[in-house]
Amino acid sequence: MNNIDEKIRKIVALIDGAATEGEARAASLALQRLLVANNLKLEDINLDDSPAKVGEEACDLGRRIPEWKKTLALVVAANYRCRAYTSYSNNGRTVVFVGEGEDSVVASCCFRASANAAENCFRTYCARMKAMGYGNVSRQKGVKGTWMLGFISGLKRAYAEQVSNDESLALAIVVPESVNRHMDGIGLRTTKIKVRTTSDPYVKADGYESGYGFGKGDRVTAASA
Repeated sequence: MNNIDEKIRKIVALIDGAATEGEARAASLALQRLLVANNLKLEDINLDDSPAKVGEEACDLGRRIPEWKKTLALVVAANYRCRAYTSYSNNGRTVVFVGEGEDSVVASCCFRASANAAENCFRTYCARMKAMGYGNVSRQKGVKGTWMLGFISGLKRAYAEQVSNDESLALAIVVPESVNRHMDGIGLRTTKIKVRTTSDPYVKADGYESGYGFGKGDRVTAASA
């Protein structure tokens, strides 16, 4: 059991250090397969044999949370057996992932990787548009929001294909009832996510392509200045 526990800790470390969503997803799948192969659940790894506890993992997003990041958090959370909510205080804004065992940690790591990749890809897109003579598109109203929603849609498609290619994942990523009960007990206020967008379909299509590629494991690098 100690050996299995150590392997799980190493896989979680790989998820946290993943350079792409694809790498993080591969590590997450490795974790799931390790548990299945040993007929275990995450709660079985605890040495005291206690049941899995619902935990929260927060990501600090500074003084302001872009609306698209709220949408991204919900998509990533659902894919890793979690739920997510945003928290506001005088110290800043956070997105909080709620899940059993290490699930919230995994979701948080993958969210950070996805958000960073999206920002890098958008900078690359803006640089490409400027080189083509379209000016600084990042300053045009609704462009970034539209591009980011496209990225998120592409990422969702990549997630969906992973599930369709492995039927066991459909059950593996169902959010546990304990997590839903925890969320119900918090008493959150529901607000509508409003992302400023543009009607240009090419902007969203470019974001979609980048999000899909990232979800499938394409490596993303920061755009050069």
